[in-house]
Amino acid sequence: PEPVTLTVYAGRSELELPVRPPRPEDKELKPFGPTFVPEPTSGRTILQEAPKPTRVSEWDATTNKLTIRNTGGDGRSRIDAIGTEMWTTEREVKEILDHDPTSAKMDAQCITAYKRADWDCRVESRLRVSVTKDDFLLVGQIKAFEHDAEVFTRTWNRTIPRRLV
Repeated sequence: PEPVTLTVYAGRSELELPVRPPRPEDKELKPFGPTFVPEPTSGRTILQEAPKPTRVSEWDATTNKLTIRNTGGDGRSRIDAIGTEMWTTEREVKEILDHDPTSAKMDAQCITAYKRADWDCRVESRLRVSVTKDDFLLVGQIKAFEHDAEVFTRTWNRTIPRRLV
């Protein structure tokens, strides 16, 4: 949570991974076997191509703030066998001041929708994460819609101790 200068000397570094010692019951383990990939049962029709994802990094020299904006999505498609249309859009903004690690924050939003005949539902979610010297702060929200009418919403606010992170 505080500025630090860290030097890593790769030439003298080691990575030790824990190894579980063999146990007698390991003899009972079965091998994984061949990989199974099922054949697709139907095609998918692209109704609207996915927009090209964007990533924009902005540096504000006056405030020494870095902002990174990402957008994306899956376009709109239909599973032909069942006639279900689906689409997803995503947006994420991350910010941090160069001189203050506790200024870091992230705001992520996602919308996923499904539609078939008279069935039309959408889920919108949002998560905002920020930090203090001692805690991670999370604020989340999820909303569900049926035919554009909100049928469910939940918001939560969590504080998680950093514990030396």
